[in-house]
Amino acid sequence: MIPVRTGKRNTDPKTDLQKPGRGRVCLLLLLISIIFLSVQSDLSAQNLYSLKDGNWNDPTVWSLSTTGPTCNCIPNANNDVFVQGHIISFDVNGDTKDLTIESGGQLNWIGDYTLNINNGGTFTIENGGSTDGNSSAGTMIIFKSGPTCALIVDDAIKGLNIGAVHIEGGITLDISGSGIISIIDDFEFHDNFATVTNDLTGTFTIGSDLIFLQAGGAHDNLFINNEILTVQGNLRFAGLNQSVHNIGT
Repeated sequence: MIPVRTGKRNTDPKTDLQKPGRGRVCLLLLLISIIFLSVQSDLSAQNLYSLKDGNWNDPTVWSLSTTGPTCNCIPNANNDVFVQGHIISFDVNGDTKDLTIESGGQLNWIGDYTLNINNGGTFTIENGGSTDGNSSAGTMIIFKSGPTCALIVDDAIKGLNIGAVHIEGGITLDISGSGIISIIDDFEFHDNFATVTNDLTGTFTIGSDLIFLQAGGAHDNLFINNEILTVQGNLRFAGLNQSVHNIGT
């Protein structure tokens, strides 16, 4: 016969969570965590306004209001950013949702960095605003994660000057305004099911090639030109079902 050992059974009905006050403390901590996460999420989706000249990556440049104080934060993929008549040096790879360069404002690249326009964002350059890609083909704007993004350029003196523009994801990009768009290098499609429509009534120049790079998958990328577009290089297609509809000139 195999002996069977029996231990003393715990018959105390009060476990740790059942002890007086312990449950209330746990519930309070849970509520605090939920509130903290909600506040953090709300802050990440706020508008940000420039307060002074400075670097994009400088937390003292940005505020949650038009007049300050500083928010000690930098733009992220959920922010709507407003450059209010200041000169902002783009000194790092950065993200935003909407970006507006107001009259008198400038966004100037000081290195080969990439600006990502996320979550169906709109990039607007008002009359009197401008960007400067530092005459480098390595400066870049990427429109990603839609479904619909927009590029509006109304400044006819400097407007948008950038090294390259890339389209990532199956987004729709609507280009409009009456200003100048000058791309030093290429305008590139990098994924399937993207449509770009050009309704810019000003001057739109691609300094090198208009490229459809997605060689695999379903393709179906489309560039619709309804206005004046100059491509100084070539049209390059890496796969099937990729096309340019030139309704303008």
